[in-house]
Amino acid sequence: AALDCQSGLSWIPREPGAFVLGKMAVVIRRPPAPDERLIVAGWSGQAEGRRRPAGSAIYSESGEILAAGQATWILLTDEQRREFAGGPS
Repeated sequence: AALDCQSGLSWIPREPGAFVLGKMAVVIRRPPAPDERLIVAGWSGQAEGRRRPAGSAIYSESGEILAAGQATWILLTDEQRREFAGGPS
């Protein structure tokens, strides 16, 4: 959740609409230690049509990358959004 949410949050507050996660690839270098303090970051890429690419990473306090991900979020059409909400098409 730390990686997908951060990548999505790089788009969602800036752009109205509903998004779904299309795909995500993650590399985990090491799991965090219990009670380890972490830094989580997310950033957006260049939008292409309804595709919204984004990245995210989890760092230790010293800057070591523990995990990183690349995601593609999809902006739903108005019709798709109504279908997800259970409303009329």
